[in-house]
Amino acid sequence: MWSVRATLRRRLAVIKTQAIPRILAGRAVSFLGDGLYTIAAMWLVFDLTGSSTDTGLAGLLLRAPRLLKLFVGPLVDRSALGLLLVDAGALGSCFSPAASGRS
Repeated sequence: MWSVRATLRRRLAVIKTQAIPRILAGRAVSFLGDGLYTIAAMWLVFDLTGSSTDTGLAGLLLRAPRLLKLFVGPLVDRSALGLLLVDAGALGSCFSPAASGRS
């Protein structure tokens, strides 16, 4: 029983370090920013189009990367990281001009 308490005290001592509140505050601000971005993007789509369908589609597309993480994550873990980073960079550079409207 005493060893369990000592182990628990040691593990909870990490929470008392100065870095933990900063990390938690950073995560909270990031989470809030992500939520505000989603709302603002959907609002912009509704303001530009006036269509509830387009707004719903924008919301789905904004959440799609979160859903894809469930399926892509195990594949990324099994692949060669260096090759994957090069491929992701090349793919991103191909889509970057298309997203900005320039070619």
